[in-house]
Parts: sequence; C-alpha cells; structure tokens
Amino acid sequence: MRDFQRSRVYNWEWDTLRHVPVNKRLSTVRDCQILVDKIWLTEKQHPNDTPIVTDGRGRTSAASFGGWIAIPRVMRQSVVICHEVAHEMLPRDVKHTEDFVSTFINVLHNHLELSKDALIETAMDFKIKMNHNLL
Repeated sequence: MRDFQRSRVYNWEWDTLRHVPVNKRLSTVRDCQILVDKIWLTEKQHPNDTPIVTDGRGRTSAASFGGWIAIPRVMRQSVVICHEVAHEMLPRDVKHTEDFVSTFINVLHNHLELSKDALIETAMDFKIKMNHNLL
C-alpha cells in the first residue's frame, strides 16, 4: 500500500511541530525510553508491549520497527518520540494514513499539551487527511 501522505506529514512536523516550545530535546536513550513508557501507559496500551528505544546508531532519522524505536541523537525530541509511539500504537501497515495522523494528534495533545484544534488546523494547512472519528 502506498504511503500517500508521508511527505506532507513530515513537512508539517518539520515546519510546524518541531518549533513549538514544548518540543524538548532529550539527552539520552534512557530519557527517550522514559517518555515512551509514560505515553504508552497513559494511552492505555498493553504494558508488556511497550516499545524499546535504541540509540539509532548509523541512522539519520528515527524509525519504529514493531516493538522497538531507533532514535539517533539528532532526532531525540519529544515530537519525534510522539510520532514514533503513534506508529507503534497502530498496525504496521497503517503508515501515515488518516488513522495515524489522528493518533499522532491525540498523542501530541495528551502528552505535550498542544491544542487539538491548532494541530488539526495546521495539519489541514498542509492538506493532511485525518480520521475525525478518532479525534
């Protein structure tokens, strides 16, 4: 299945979300894991399925791989962690679909306390589709 809005989601994240004041830089893999654990439990995911964070050595971008998240040093930011956790909360084939965007918005709202309305509005500015039933 084609990941039809991947570049739009990344552009929205890069241009809008990475510059919000609550997008904290995390120093260590352990700091990233603490945030992942907090999000995972608060979102009522099964505690035995909590993704494991690795250092992402050799990578230039963060990625989730069904049970673990690789996060290189330059990507250790709270918005990026929220993005990867949203992927982990959904089946692998969901990619950057409407369901992913809605899940990502909910995670950002619940954990970084960003306005859901503002997130929806800015996502729509980038012509990103979302599942409004999940918001």
